[in-house]
Amino acid sequence: MAVPTSEAPMTPAPFLRGFGAESACTVSDLIRCVGVPAHEITPKIMGAFTLLMAEIRRLRLEKAQSESRIEELRGTAPAPMSNREAFDKLAETLLAAARRDGHEATLLHVVVEDIDGINGRFGFDVGDQVLVQVAGILKAETRASDLVGRIAGAHFAVLLADGTTADARVLSHRLDHALAQQPFDGPTGPLSIRLRHTIHPATGAVAPVNRLISAA
Repeated sequence: MAVPTSEAPMTPAPFLRGFGAESACTVSDLIRCVGVPAHEITPKIMGAFTLLMAEIRRLRLEKAQSESRIEELRGTAPAPMSNREAFDKLAETLLAAARRDGHEATLLHVVVEDIDGINGRFGFDVGDQVLVQVAGILKAETRASDLVGRIAGAHFAVLLADGTTADARVLSHRLDHALAQQPFDGPTGPLSIRLRHTIHPATGAVAPVNRLISAA
């Protein structure tokens, strides 16, 4: 006998989108969603669906907390900063202009050392706060004409589109000095944050940014 349209089970995908950490949906709702006949429900199957419901809610809550943390970091970041893709595109444009105009350009690769150790000892929230502070120092100490980006994890890059390797060395010293003047207040007291710098001339005939960064 055909199931009446009004009693047809809901399709899984749209229905499961409604399962959230705060959702009032029940295990029975989930079982109906996947279409398991009532006469096939055993205690073992019921237990499995109960565990699945708990996992769905845990993952939804974790996702909501992660999104909230991302928004919080965006709100506290001192200035917008290019990601790797945007940095690569803008850098290639700036390098082409520097080569055309005969200007020197230099890439400064900056790595926050021991970020894995900080994450391990104090948690990723503290590690994120350290990266936010370093990003703020980078933006404050560079010129408006410099391109600054966070290219991966604890790796940052500064392209001095009209700057020499000597200019980059001066900048690296300023960054170290600024960081020393702004000790990070960790959970158990001030944390010693160190930066590792690598400088690369960036105006060769063939000097793609990704190659320079990979070599840094």
